[in-house]
Amino acid sequence: MIIKSIWHTFFTQVFWNYHTMASVGACYLLDKLLRDEEIPRAIRLRLIIFFNGNPYVIPYAISAVAKEVHDKTDEKRILKFIDSVVGILGAVGDQYYWNSVKPFFIMIPILAIGLQLDNYLITTVTIFSFIGFNFFQLRERLIGLTRGYSHGFYVVADIKEIKNRWGNLHFSKISFLLILSFLLISLSQVYSDSNLLTVSIVGLMWGTISGKRGNSQKYLIFALVSYILMEMYL
Repeated sequence: MIIKSIWHTFFTQVFWNYHTMASVGACYLLDKLLRDEEIPRAIRLRLIIFFNGNPYVIPYAISAVAKEVHDKTDEKRILKFIDSVVGILGAVGDQYYWNSVKPFFIMIPILAIGLQLDNYLITTVTIFSFIGFNFFQLRERLIGLTRGYSHGFYVVADIKEIKNRWGNLHFSKISFLLILSFLLISLSQVYSDSNLLTVSIVGLMWGTISGKRGNSQKYLIFALVSYILMEMYL
């Protein structure tokens, strides 16, 4: 049942909007997971009013709800679970995928283009980056379905564990170092070594300080602004 249901996780953002977020997609997935079972009206209504979460992480919560509905768990407990899990679904999932995994896999083909590699190599790198990212998100959907339906309410621990993954802790730092290295190599032919050394030190210090936030864009912006200011005033 779980393997067949993974297809339906691709529609969790159907009719996504800023008012109710992924509510329609969440209801759709719950319907598909429960098949012919009746979904209590209060639960369906709660989902349709508002439900937010990263699309790759939503299966954790919805499959857990499906398990509890199937087990005839008290509706109030299920509603309380939905209210409590909405926040972490978005926070943890977005932090991991939008700030760590996705920028990392986007950065690889961009660097290949910037380094002016052969077109064949650029195409190959781009394809492997595409496959790599989709491996991560497909694996996440499958894990979410299996653990949610297996652990029920206790799947919250699995969701929180995402923030402790190696990729969440290091992908953004690697992306930053790749960006900074590329900039330094590209600019080394134009500007003096002393300025480049200063930029690298400032950028690396900022990256170390902000690494816990996992936002590689901040590292790049800070390094660029620092460099521009030094070129203007030093």
